[in-house]
Amino acid sequence: MREKNSIGFKPTVAVVIPTYNREAHIENAIRSVQNQTYPPHEIIVSDDGSTDSTETIVRNMNDHRILFISSSGNRGAQAARNAGIKAASSEWIAFLDSDDEWLPNRLTDSFDAARNRSVGVVYSNFYQRRFLDGGVSDLLMNPEIHEGNVLKPILRKSFVSFPGLTVRRDHLFEIGLLDESIRSWQEWDTCIRLAEKFEFAYSPHPSFIWNWHSGETISKDVLRDAMGIIQIVLKHYQLFLSVAGKDVLYLHFSAALNKLQQVDGENVELLRVKIRTALMQLGNNS
Repeated sequence: MREKNSIGFKPTVAVVIPTYNREAHIENAIRSVQNQTYPPHEIIVSDDGSTDSTETIVRNMNDHRILFISSSGNRGAQAARNAGIKAASSEWIAFLDSDDEWLPNRLTDSFDAARNRSVGVVYSNFYQRRFLDGGVSDLLMNPEIHEGNVLKPILRKSFVSFPGLTVRRDHLFEIGLLDESIRSWQEWDTCIRLAEKFEFAYSPHPSFIWNWHSGETISKDVLRDAMGIIQIVLKHYQLFLSVAGKDVLYLHFSAALNKLQQVDGENVELLRVKIRTALMQLGNNS
């Protein structure tokens, strides 16, 4: 086992866990936080209007560090994360989705990376756990490795996942918190905005397990996935153009168009036409 975070750098950290109807998974997620080699100071479960027994399960876990907060309606994961960030008092924020789980050295490794590079944003790799045909398989997911100024590479490709992201709380307030209007690819938008202002560090140790379920999730919703790409590219269009270039814009519009080819509907066809027009314009201006 790796040694705990070095003496002299022991920041306070709040873990923010957005959740919605996760009675089957929330306890396991929280247990993985409680088992950290670097104990968090706050565990904030931000409920987005669950109608199942999520709240009862959390309140019965009997840990003084746990704070359960709830919204009156289903406003989305970004709103739930923002509520958790606002409720926290710690210096750093670390994220976990309520159906995933951290590995025991998640915080230790993140703060080692932050200390070594003196930065306020850290990301890591992870395992994808698939439940297929009655069996379980874990696949190590290695993202692209970039440190320091990562704005250009993060515009080219999203390589950060929320459960592996650790950020100084004041950095999140400096970017105006998370954009609650983003449909999907939410960590991509968040990291683009962070990368405009702050340097990143990478922790080379797997920090969490992403549990891939057979049920519906945002990432499996092809239309929402495509709309998320388009929304983020249009939101940051001038930044993409000036920093990453037209080729990267062309790449993202093409990716969205490929996803939309899998979806039927009159409105979808109109959207496909608009994207094709944008691609032609980018090609003509090359």
